Amino acid sequence: MSFVLVPPTHQVTGASYASSNVIEVQPNPWNGAVTYAAGATVTVPVLPASGLLDVYESLAGGNLNKAPATEPTWWKKLSAVYQEWANGSTYVKGARVQVTSLHKVYESLQAGNTGKDPAADVEAEWWGEVGSTNKWALFDESPASQTARADLIDVTVAVNDPIDTVLFDNLDAAAVRFTRTHPVEGVIDDIEVDLNDDSGIVDWLTQWTLPIVRKRFAYFTQLTAVGNLQLRLQIKAPGGEARVGLVYHGLAREIGETQWGGSVGRRSRTRIVEDDFGKQKAVKRPSSKRGEFTVRVPGTAVDGVIDLLDQYDGVPVFIIASPRYGSTGIYGFIRDHNTVLEADFHSFLSIQTQGLV
Repeated sequence: MSFVLVPPTHQVTGASYASSNVIEVQPNPWNGAVTYAAGATVTVPVLPASGLLDVYESLAGGNLNKAPATEPTWWKKLSAVYQEWANGSTYVKGARVQVTSLHKVYESLQAGNTGKDPAADVEAEWWGEVGSTNKWALFDESPASQTARADLIDVTVAVNDPIDTVLFDNLDAAAVRFTRTHPVEGVIDDIEVDLNDDSGIVDWLTQWTLPIVRKRFAYFTQLTAVGNLQLRLQIKAPGGEARVGLVYHGLAREIGETQWGGSVGRRSRTRIVEDDFGKQKAVKRPSSKRGEFTVRVPGTAVDGVIDLLDQYDGVPVFIIASPRYGSTGIYGFIRDHNTVLEADFHSFLSIQTQGLV
């Protein structure tokens, strides 16, 4: 079983983010006096003071005075955006805005918040950074923040460096698909995978009685290492809402052979709180993967492996401890590693990993 480290090739930027069907720029508010064509988009406030706006798409032409929230035959909810920060607006405490040029969402920390630019508030006196906008959440290194859209998320990014691994994390979808296209060679690969998880099906009874469970994590490795690509990523949920927390790609580096006896698990961050009467309830928080493995490393590769692991200290990477077990695929940090110099021909590396939330 090969132990593989997949460092990131590059960070997606505005220059490499080629296209997306996820709306980021706030469409105009819906107006009952306007006639909308098919495909037109509008926003409707979810809660007026919150700053959150639902985005709707018109399903037909001649769409006049049909309220999006109550006319599903005329409108389809696509996604959500936050109101764009405006210098002349006054924001209450807890209101959220987005600064589209930075692809960031901020929350007001005080009432009477007027004329305070979130991007310039380096002391976080008036604004606190919440995270990335919906369009950019899948590339912000945190699987917990999801990009969401009705039916299908469809994005394309330019990848200059060679890659042979693609990861989708924190999924809520029916299927994922990715296509790598080279300007000269054409389509390198076009792979779609159904996310139905049948690992709990052990007999005919469980096949017909267990509810459908979908995988929330999928990766593809040992692809042909090619660069100068257009990488198209599709997350599909026909008739529902497609969600993905992270898309990651890189070039795999084999470290050595994973030994039997490793372990995988999860670190729970859920809090159990108790009121004055002793009644307890759980405050659910995302958990993170963790793993501990022993890897047999060739003697001639020991120094290079140690240097490689040190290079990515504090940097999120993707680790595959065994392709046989999907649960050993962990996106996160290398917490600790130690090498026992066993013999001239090989040494044993013990490594601890902590998944990123």
